[in-house]
Amino acid sequence: MRMPSAADVEKATAEWLARVQDKCPEQVLGACLFAPPRNEVAGRAAALGGSLTGGLLGRRLVRAAEKAGNRDRAGGLPASFVLAVTPENVRVYESVVSRSGSAIGPEVASWERARLQVRGVDRGGAKTTLTLGLPDGTAIVCSAGTHDYTDRFVALLKTEMVPR
Repeated sequence: MRMPSAADVEKATAEWLARVQDKCPEQVLGACLFAPPRNEVAGRAAALGGSLTGGLLGRRLVRAAEKAGNRDRAGGLPASFVLAVTPENVRVYESVVSRSGSAIGPEVASWERARLQVRGVDRGGAKTTLTLGLPDGTAIVCSAGTHDYTDRFVALLKTEMVPR
């Protein structure tokens, strides 16, 4: 498998930030694609068990229940979303994924950056799971691919906002 060069990563980052910037009223400092967390092994085992006991309908019911649980852990955020860090806020935009790529959808949430906490970062295998503490005291859990871009985004998210 070909590893992207630093120039390829920078070009893709610039294109991604430009797409998010078109939707955001503030300057976007960083953006990263996330999804609700999924336990791959447990999800596959449950789907297999559902299909063995109820056939195709059983498998669909188990997957629907798993998605609902994962969505609750992600605070009700959509199946695919972009976290965008601005100087003042962390904004969440729905990501509409299709065969032709992904597009940035409407804003679904926004929090003050100074009041948002990164409670945990768990890097395991091919995904990084991020736990964020929201200003109202609740926590959301979301996952992204594990690579340098995600690490840089999480570092940006952890940085303190400089007071004006």
